[in-house]
Amino acid sequence: MKNGVENTACGAQKGPKTRTKGRWQRYNVGTPLKRIALDILGPFPVTTKDNKYVLVLMDYFTKWPEAVLSPDQEASTVAE
Repeated sequence: MKNGVENTACGAQKGPKTRTKGRWQRYNVGTPLKRIALDILGPFPVTTKDNKYVLVLMDYFTKWPEAVLSPDQEASTVAE
């Protein structure tokens, strides 16, 4: 117990941790489907068509979202 009290006193002398904030970057996208965002969610319980992942895509220009079911998260399946 005494050792724990001594350690907390040492920690109280330290100042707060400073973190550098990331910079926001602006992407100029001139046409639809020029740049898209993709995320893979899952695994979820298997559906009747053997799908257990959801691919979520969004177009940067139009902000149009799409969700597509997928049986796996292999690169070849996502590319299709």
